[in-house]
Amino acid sequence: MHIYTVAGTYTVNLTASNEYGMNSTSVIINVFENMPFPGYTNPPKDIDHDGFYEDINGDGNVDFDDVVAYYTNMYWMKTNVPVALFDYNNNNIIDFDDVVILYKISKEG
Repeated sequence: MHIYTVAGTYTVNLTASNEYGMNSTSVIINVFENMPFPGYTNPPKDIDHDGFYEDINGDGNVDFDDVVAYYTNMYWMKTNVPVALFDYNNNNIIDFDDVVILYKISKEG
């Protein structure tokens, strides 16, 4: 295990071996600085560990406050966070469809 302390793009080499041989591969990972959204104290969280950060205000709950925080900061998000972590419909953009999905998630929780 390795913990990256600086945001950036890294090439990671993975090697697995056993008594039958060895195999290696390289992957590129993006590490981002998980900082709070403007006007909030806590950074966003991936509560259910699905790779998406639904708890926008970082208070430990996914609720309507997160929908408001997402909507309010949509333009800020486009230049300050990795889109893939907040693109709930996987269309590679931060848009109003993501707000609707987050709203539905907040109603389920």
